[in-house]
Amino acid sequence: MTRVAILGSASERAFCAGADLNERFVSPSQEVVLDAGRVAREAFWSIADCAVPVVGAINGPALGAGLAIAASCDLLVASERAVFGLPEIN
Repeated sequence: MTRVAILGSASERAFCAGADLNERFVSPSQEVVLDAGRVAREAFWSIADCAVPVVGAINGPALGAGLAIAASCDLLVASERAVFGLPEIN
């Protein structure tokens, strides 16, 4: 029986750096932006609605959508390298 889920990153560089805003907003169609937003929301709700507690193991930057993924977890365990932020807000 699964009692907890641990959500982490296999990367040494970041937990999740979010979307590449330069690529995503250069000249996207409305359909592309709406689809990306829907997929992201479904991911956040899947974590929040998980039947077992989800522990976010934050081993580096959690930026943009990465911050939202972390916020969807029930509990966070962050290393000294963890950074949280919304760099697109400037």
